[in-house]
Amino acid sequence: MCPVRSSGNIHAPAYLPPLFTALTQAGPHTMRTLLFLLATASILFADSVTTNDGSILNGTLSNYSTDAVTIQTDFAGAVTIQRAAIKEIRSSEQRYYRLSSGNTLLGGLTISGDNKTIQTANGAMNVTNDTISATWGQGEDDPAVAVVKNAASHWTYEAAFDLAGKSGNTEKMAVGGRLAATLASPEEKLLLFISGKNAEENGELTEKEIKGGIDFERKTVKPFSWYTRVGMEHDEIEKLDMRTTAAAGLGMYLIEKEDHELRGRLGLQVTHESYETGTNETSPGIDVGLYQKLKLASYVFTTNVEYKPAFEDFSRYTVAHESHVGIPLAKNWAMRLGVTNDYNSQPAGGTEELDTGYFAHLVLKWQ
Repeated sequence: MCPVRSSGNIHAPAYLPPLFTALTQAGPHTMRTLLFLLATASILFADSVTTNDGSILNGTLSNYSTDAVTIQTDFAGAVTIQRAAIKEIRSSEQRYYRLSSGNTLLGGLTISGDNKTIQTANGAMNVTNDTISATWGQGEDDPAVAVVKNAASHWTYEAAFDLAGKSGNTEKMAVGGRLAATLASPEEKLLLFISGKNAEENGELTEKEIKGGIDFERKTVKPFSWYTRVGMEHDEIEKLDMRTTAAAGLGMYLIEKEDHELRGRLGLQVTHESYETGTNETSPGIDVGLYQKLKLASYVFTTNVEYKPAFEDFSRYTVAHESHVGIPLAKNWAMRLGVTNDYNSQPAGGTEELDTGYFAHLVLKWQ
């Protein structure tokens, strides 16, 4: 009996389903395209989580703990599911998995019921009797290492500068700047700063002052902290040779979130003032402060108020206020627009009680 040869495509029997008929009649190029699309789909949805009610979420596994699993999906972003509600997990992505036994494996994870398997380069490893305590992707930091990095103190620096002028009927020139260095960790913060401004109008000095200081804070039991600070100020317009303030006390964080911080302070302070007139005064008093930092979108709003009354005479006090908004311009660069108010209830002769200033700083930050 002679073999039957086909001169064209294979003709499927009439009783086969239409889809199968189409596949069998497809040419080699079409079949390769279909296989490529199927392979691509399996890559795009490499990870899946099946819940106890049969729901399936496809995406990329981004976090796994003993309590919950997070999968990154296209339709809903990051979705976190409690571990008790999960029936099955399949992840082909090569990730690191730390086990409670101390071992760390690299591979794809499959969990079905009580069975856990990690497919490594050396074969499948059954880890049913072990607990996965942490997971992270290739190129990412081990979570334990990340905690140590975040807890470590690190320096950040800031330089701000502004220049303003006017010519014509009135000749004005004003310059100002600020340098700051901050050493911070989750529990401590040390701030060092110095600032100054100088202004002239028609050749006459209208503003000339220099300020500097150190501020240290350490957090204790939430929401409390303790602080100590030293500040110095020289102001030629106020005929102030030097004002030195040393303060210490307790702080309380009324709001402490990543995008909103509100902190109050209450302590004791000693202020020493020496004037060009030869007057020297030293007075102990109360140190009251309120600080707020609020992030809205890419803008940062900051306000700081300090109130310092003297013990022997509460009608003698100073208030220092600054509010500004930071507007990002580029990486490490920002524009800072703000206002300052310095009030002295008993100023030196010939000077006003309230001194108000406005500024527009170009700010550079780096680490």
